[in-house]
Amino acid sequence: MGWVEGLSLPGMASFALVLGGPDGLIVWDFDGAHLTETAFPEGVSMVTSGGPEDSKADRYLRAFTEASFPNGWRELVQLRPPSDDPGALVVRREYHGSVFATVFGQLIELEPGRLDMQFSREPWRGPWHQLAED
Repeated sequence: MGWVEGLSLPGMASFALVLGGPDGLIVWDFDGAHLTETAFPEGVSMVTSGGPEDSKADRYLRAFTEASFPNGWRELVQLRPPSDDPGALVVRREYHGSVFATVFGQLIELEPGRLDMQFSREPWRGPWHQLAED
């Protein structure tokens, strides 16, 4: 993908860009200083915001792999209220007078020719909305 060479990253906010295709998933993750590219094989993957959140895949990926999409996945996210633990599925943490919290959740299933995305601004309680493309 040649688009990376055209980026001017100094001063840019952090981001994660996900590209799904028939062969799997590619994620470009910029933490404010470094851009990394990670390829995921076909199957269930978990993309996080990095840092302490990286442990989420170790903790929860197996449960998502075994659960049905989308109902089972929503149930996993709604199982516990927001937690102070940055590795929790849904986070709400006060730190030096500021609040850092999960403000958006996405559950995505894709295959060639089809995209099903569930999203919520309050994933621990909903409502969940569906964007479906066939």
